Amino acid sequence: MTISESPKLNDKEERKLLKHSSEKVEVYNIIDQKYISPCANACPAGINIPGFLALIARGENLDAYKVMRRNNPLSSICGRVCPHPCEDQCRRAELDKENAVNICVLKSYAADKVMKSDGLNEDCLPSTRKSVGIIGAGPAGLTCAYFLRRLGHDVTMYESNPVPGGMATVGIPEYRLPMKVILWEIGLIEKLGVKILTNTTVGRDISFKEVQSKHEAVFLSTGLPKGNYIGIEGEHAIEVYQAVDFLKDLKLAIYNNTKLPEVGERVVVVGGGNVAVDAVRSAKRLGAKELTLVCLEQREEMPAWDHEIAACVDEDIGINNGWGPEAILTDKENHVRKIVFKQCTEVFDNSGRFSPQYCEDINIEYEADTIIMAIGQSPDVSYLKEIKGLNWFRKDRWLSVEPHTQKTSLSGVFAGGDLIKPGLMIEAIGHGRTAAQSIDMYLGGTGRLYTKDDVTIPLPPLDPRNWSTKRQYVDEIPERERDTTFKEVSLGLSDKSGQMETTRCIGCAIMQIDRDRCIGCGTCIKTCPIQAISFDINMIHYVFGDYKIRKAVVDTRLCECCGMCLSECPVNAISTINWSDELYFEEIAKFAGDGN
Repeated sequence: MTISESPKLNDKEERKLLKHSSEKVEVYNIIDQKYISPCANACPAGINIPGFLALIARGENLDAYKVMRRNNPLSSICGRVCPHPCEDQCRRAELDKENAVNICVLKSYAADKVMKSDGLNEDCLPSTRKSVGIIGAGPAGLTCAYFLRRLGHDVTMYESNPVPGGMATVGIPEYRLPMKVILWEIGLIEKLGVKILTNTTVGRDISFKEVQSKHEAVFLSTGLPKGNYIGIEGEHAIEVYQAVDFLKDLKLAIYNNTKLPEVGERVVVVGGGNVAVDAVRSAKRLGAKELTLVCLEQREEMPAWDHEIAACVDEDIGINNGWGPEAILTDKENHVRKIVFKQCTEVFDNSGRFSPQYCEDINIEYEADTIIMAIGQSPDVSYLKEIKGLNWFRKDRWLSVEPHTQKTSLSGVFAGGDLIKPGLMIEAIGHGRTAAQSIDMYLGGTGRLYTKDDVTIPLPPLDPRNWSTKRQYVDEIPERERDTTFKEVSLGLSDKSGQMETTRCIGCAIMQIDRDRCIGCGTCIKTCPIQAISFDINMIHYVFGDYKIRKAVVDTRLCECCGMCLSECPVNAISTINWSDELYFEEIAKFAGDGN
């Protein structure tokens, strides 16, 4: 069964399928996730989360990392910076609020073990003699390159920065995402034979049409490299920096061991997102004495992640909410003196769209000698300005693609990542994986990715005695040491904590009942909160009459995998299914009703 042949669902089934999805997407796009856990449903890359947790629990970290790479070749990077929508759907939190399994940290835990051992080896299918050009070596492009290369296609990447990785490499501070982690994981992709041409800007060093002529297909993933300007007085003054440029210069200076960017003692950062937080925390490490982050949004509206905002508080960085920049005042030599803000009374309109309203009569001002603007980023699509046949939206800034295929309106050209939709890194990785499937089909392949490894996924280590264990958190370097170092703040999980955290998983894969063990007592039926279990009654003919046999069965259309039946069964007849790829597709076929 193919996705396009997926069965039509009634309203009730559709609601159930969408319940644990991170995005309200078309049902046919998640039909193949019906039989896996809510955390995997919520992952934009579709990683088999229960599978890699079960392997970590057994100490098989290399195998756990291989399972992650079936869907995400940048798992170590994501383990440090992903906002983990999977944890928002973790049913463990339903048993103990605010205590979801620490899935994201466990990714980096297993990946770090593999990085230290350097024990990963992967192979590729024989060469197809087909070539793909990828413009932009960020998360979407790298993911696409990885899967295409494993399928046997030749892949060349064109990257304008001196190092690959896009904004993941040059835009995320060293204390959050060390360069050695990024380059190790990218190195595994290069090891397969992917060619990455750094310091190569399409549109300057090579034209887009030349790239097209060299390859049978092209994937565009150039991200958001430009900071936004808003047209206020003084925004081009000497000490005014775009956060994206400031962070890039800083990260490359650390990597190259060259002179770090300089900031003054009084730094004001404008913006309320993660980039703004990264900029102000970085400025503190560069020696700034007075730091303030000023943004339009109220604290609860800020797009920055809660733990990043909390880090600002921990590092004594002031946050002033509800103000928008009005002007930057300079001296005669165009050096910064002050920045003036006006009160923001409302950030979003009634429909939830960004539409700030101001009270022009209420102002505040800060004396400053460095100002960092973090008010959004834009794509640089100048290399496409002469290309006809591409569809755009939002004033020709964002590229339109076909949903679920990443196809653009130009034959043989695909796109993904922030170039089409600003979002999470894990979403860009999902775009890259989808694009690889579409490109393979465009080149004459089946679209089924080659993710072969030698891993057998065990059942999760289900033990209700461990379910009362509290969430394990990473250790961090002391706050007093952070002001002067760009060392990674997180120290990761210890071996003991890592193993303990995996045992907290309650195994939310679909339940199965061993009919040979089942004694028909009905305990599971009484326990199930949504009546997903019932009796299957068969009549057995004996010499002295018919005998009624009853066995419990799970309705997989209703089961929400809470695990309550498993914990109550007196004969241990209930378990979760071991989700091999073969079984996975078998169950999809059953759901479709074709049985093949």
